[in-house]
Amino acid sequence: MNRLYAIAAGVAVATLSAGGALAADAYYAPSSYDAFAGAFDFEGLYAGIYGGGYVAGTTFATVGIAVGVNMMLTDSIVVGGEFQGGWIGDGVTSTYDALGLARLGVAFSGTAMAYAAGGAGLVDGSAAYALGGGLELSMTDAISLRGEVLGIGDWGGSIETAKLTAGVLLHLD
Repeated sequence: MNRLYAIAAGVAVATLSAGGALAADAYYAPSSYDAFAGAFDFEGLYAGIYGGGYVAGTTFATVGIAVGVNMMLTDSIVVGGEFQGGWIGDGVTSTYDALGLARLGVAFSGTAMAYAAGGAGLVDGSAAYALGGGLELSMTDAISLRGEVLGIGDWGGSIETAKLTAGVLLHLD
């Protein structure tokens, strides 16, 4: 009888040991590198909305959309392009803007990016250029908030208008 108990105990120990080994294989402990694999980065396609104002002696409201794409050159250097299209108005008159911008930024620890922007387009039907920059802050793994200041000038002239906006972006990658 003792021999039967010894065999049963041996089979039980072997079964429990094998089960523990299988359970250990099923458990995945992320390494310190993997812990940041899902962290926010500014790379890829994004789209969003913005609101703010044009200031040129008189203040005009503006709302619009922004669609762009970024590429990480290094862990912290970001380049990209963006289209902004929006409505500009003061309650009596209204017009539009459409700007194509190149962006160059520096990302800080995956949570913030400061960038410079410049480009050209149409403002109130006239050829214009824009120079400025902004700050973008990640809120989740796909949503960021940003503030931007662009100086706007007629093509061939000096900057006479400031476009001040804040917006929400959805990062699609």
